[in-house]
Amino acid sequence: MAARQKIHLSHCAVLFGHLYPIKMAFSKLKAILRKAAARTVADLWDAIRDVLPRFTPMECANYFSTAGYEQE
Repeated sequence: MAARQKIHLSHCAVLFGHLYPIKMAFSKLKAILRKAAARTVADLWDAIRDVLPRFTPMECANYFSTAGYEQE
């Protein structure tokens, strides 16, 4: 059995950094904020406020599924 399968079967998949749901969400957030190119702290907060609605509940649930967490 491959190592990745053993890890997944032992429910240790969530220990790998590339599978953290917060890392996946922050990756998207950082990309969008780079495009916004805010130059002041106030502009950055405005950009964050405008970006948050882009994270749908389904998308967030998918981040957790991809990371190996089971949905309730």
